[in-house]
Amino acid sequence: MKKKCLLIGGAGFIGKRLAAGLGNSGYNITICDRLNKKDIPLDIADYNYFYIDYFNENFSDEIIKNQDLIILLISSIGPSSSIEASEKCYEKDIVRMIDLLEQMRKCNVSRMVFISSGGTVYGNQKTEVLSENMITSPINHYGIMKLTQEKILLMYNELYGMKNVIFRLSNPYGKGQRASSGVGVITTFLENIIFGKKVVIYGDGEIIRDYIFIDDAVEMIRLFLDKEDREYYDVPVFNIGTGIGTSIMQVVRAIEEITGKVADIEYKDIRNVDVKKNVLDISKILLAIGNYRCLSLLEGIKKYYEMKKKEDFYE
Repeated sequence: MKKKCLLIGGAGFIGKRLAAGLGNSGYNITICDRLNKKDIPLDIADYNYFYIDYFNENFSDEIIKNQDLIILLISSIGPSSSIEASEKCYEKDIVRMIDLLEQMRKCNVSRMVFISSGGTVYGNQKTEVLSENMITSPINHYGIMKLTQEKILLMYNELYGMKNVIFRLSNPYGKGQRASSGVGVITTFLENIIFGKKVVIYGDGEIIRDYIFIDDAVEMIRLFLDKEDREYYDVPVFNIGTGIGTSIMQVVRAIEEITGKVADIEYKDIRNVDVKKNVLDISKILLAIGNYRCLSLLEGIKKYYEMKKKEDFYE
């Protein structure tokens, strides 16, 4: 029997790829988001879809009762905007999650999958890689908000026997990501380099991140969810990344190599909300799903570039 899965915020970049990955694996997918039906992207047009303003509307009990799994992808703010509107994330995201968890309990739905942030919850650390059992020290409100949501989910597991799962996702890139969204260094740099626009780098370009091709991230999550019924983890928090760090300048050079274009770089002062180095330890998720090889940065950007050329660069 197909598992029924509700993707909250499923019309966005990550949600669309998750819908495809889980849908192809046999899940019965329902997507909710703030897009009107006429504006739904073609790649999710065949799934069940309904409009909801998540932060201002509640789901009907019938919708929640009909699900085996709820995946929460939506946030009211991003890392940078959280500094300017710090109260927003606490008033909206945290309160709304508690409301949803209470509704799930009422409707006997025991599992939420929460896509958290591998890039912000850890903060600045001295270790080479970041593991799930480390002390977390976020340096922006977005990271604190995500960490608070994680703690709430784990509390519900402890108190009410729920089986909520948390994935700390590193920096994904790939099909469906928009530079205009304000997130996604690889997408922004790729488009700007192709069209001869300035590439803005904050600091000296030596900030290091763990970049993962979105289809690899989705596959790692899918593999876990397919196995998770057979083995439940006491602390179900998992990093999703490649375990490999890449500097901003290395990203620029990789895009230059793949596209044959030269970046027009503008350097600006480093931002205090950006951690200096963020590379995820993925040994825990690999222990759960088995050996998995992610695309290298060059492989991933090349694949993404070929997709972009076909889809929208030269339309």
